[in-house]
Amino acid sequence: GCSQPDFAAKICGTSSVNGYSDLFLPSRDEQDSLFVHKDIVGGFDPGWYYWSSSEYDDFQAYCKVNQPEWITNEMIVPKDFYIKIRCIRKF
Repeated sequence: GCSQPDFAAKICGTSSVNGYSDLFLPSRDEQDSLFVHKDIVGGFDPGWYYWSSSEYDDFQAYCKVNQPEWITNEMIVPKDFYIKIRCIRKF
C-alpha cells in the first residue's frame, strides 16, 4: 500500500534480469544466507548495507550489512533512506 513510486520491494517485483521476472526483496534471514555464501552468489559490495523486506514498523525497516563476520549486525532505519538493494529469486 505504499504510495511512493520507487521503493525497494517494488523495484525488485517489477525487475527482470536475464529473462527472469520472479524477483523479490529478501528477508533478513534470506540475506544472512546470501552473505554467508557471498563467494558463490557474488555481486555484493563489501561493508555496504542492503534493504531487507522485513519491516520494523510502518515507518522503518531492517537493513543488513554484507559482512559474514557481522552477520548479526543489522540496522533499523527510516524507509526513506537510500540503501542498496539486492533482488533475488527463490532459493
